[in-house]
Amino acid sequence: MKNLYAITFFELNKHSAIHNNALREEITNGMTECIDSESRRLNLAPHRVECSTLAQVIDGVSIECRSVMGLMLAIFLAANYSTASAPAAQSDSPANSLCRSEEQIFFSCPIAASVKTVSLCGSKTIDSRRGYIQYRFGRAGAVELQFPRDRANTQRVFRYAKYFRAQVQRTEIAFDNEDYRYVLFDYYEGDVKPAIREAGVRITRHSRNQQESEIKCAGRPIRKLGSLESILARDMDNPLNR
Repeated sequence: MKNLYAITFFELNKHSAIHNNALREEITNGMTECIDSESRRLNLAPHRVECSTLAQVIDGVSIECRSVMGLMLAIFLAANYSTASAPAAQSDSPANSLCRSEEQIFFSCPIAASVKTVSLCGSKTIDSRRGYIQYRFGRAGAVELQFPRDRANTQRVFRYAKYFRAQVQRTEIAFDNEDYRYVLFDYYEGDVKPAIREAGVRITRHSRNQQESEIKCAGRPIRKLGSLESILARDMDNPLNR
């Protein structure tokens, strides 16, 4: 859009200049013919004054056009500066996740007080049987955990849970990896003031004392967990599904 505006201003200015030059040339030619043909039998001082005045008017029109172009260009540059100065919103791009360019992002966020990222990535085309889903944790180029390692039948190892009522939504994706259960969570509590948003991953060790740690996202995550509702099996042991 910015390029289109710039091209439009350039073309408008160019066409205005061409039109003004052509008009000035036509008037000048008219002045020359008038002087050559009538100078021997008429006093052409008044005509010359009129032609000169008309040329000045054309010059004024040209100056006004250039002034308008300058004003429009100034407005465009101011808008461009405002857009460039505004903080960029987080985008759903692989640069903000551990997902590859050929994958889609179901969930991703940087970890609070850390340089690491947690992401849930998947194939562009996916249903309950085709495609794949993978959980990744670490840094770009240095993924510490990818689950599952293989891409076959990945939908079977993840479970989906969701609770919804007016102004409240809680979504969780769970999977078990060796001695630990991982739960990606995305909560929104809009029935309190101010509203509460929480997201991250909860890790619980399978043991008698059920040791649990919670890693929270810094800022708003990329969140599309709801798109997996028809793809993953329900976690019937999760209270959110009751």
